[in-house]
Amino acid sequence: MLDKIQQQSITPLTSSFNYFITKKRLAMKTKQPNTKRINSLQWALLPLFGCGVLLFTGRTYA
Repeated sequence: MLDKIQQQSITPLTSSFNYFITKKRLAMKTKQPNTKRINSLQWALLPLFGCGVLLFTGRTYA
């Protein structure tokens, strides 16, 4: 562990970013979302949410 602490950190002169990964991220950010898929997921989660509400609501008597 002491060897790791005593080592000098060398700063590289080049960027560590990969051009392909950066290009891929930019393409993903500018891509338009698929609204059909988003709407279908929302409608599919609606019954699940309703069941959860019914399951966790109840009267408590003290």
